[in-house]
Amino acid sequence: MKLRVASVASVGDAFAIGEGTRAITFDDPLNKVYKRLVVNDDGSQVLGGVFVGDASSYQLLLQMSRGDMPTPEHPEQLIFPAVDGSATAVVGVGALSDTASVCSCNHVSKGAICSAIAEGGLTELAAVKACTKAGTTCGGCVPLVTGLLKHELRKAGVEVRNDI
Repeated sequence: MKLRVASVASVGDAFAIGEGTRAITFDDPLNKVYKRLVVNDDGSQVLGGVFVGDASSYQLLLQMSRGDMPTPEHPEQLIFPAVDGSATAVVGVGALSDTASVCSCNHVSKGAICSAIAEGGLTELAAVKACTKAGTTCGGCVPLVTGLLKHELRKAGVEVRNDI
């Protein structure tokens, strides 16, 4: 018997119980993936969500639900898979506000991380972690810190390679 561990996460108003909320759901029982995105009435703000089987968009949606990142024009693209081979909604770490909390364990903002990278000439994740303490406790924010490092290096004209 093979044991399978499922990714599960929730953020904000995950059950659309607030006034003026709407839920957008994606359910793929074959691949054991369920996603619910909760938005306001006009879809202009992410309020919460639930993710089972694929929680890869958790950090992104957490930032949107906090108001630290803008919600795209078609928020359903955040949870529905691309059907034409194109990427889902284009939203990245660059859209985060400088005050967005990246590492909640150590209270480190996007602005603090970006400043450390720029002012310290940091080019390695280990150096960013040592300088800011982001990603040194639970590690849940390491993908976001890595994304910020790559984004800042590209902005500075440094070639960023994604190969192993």
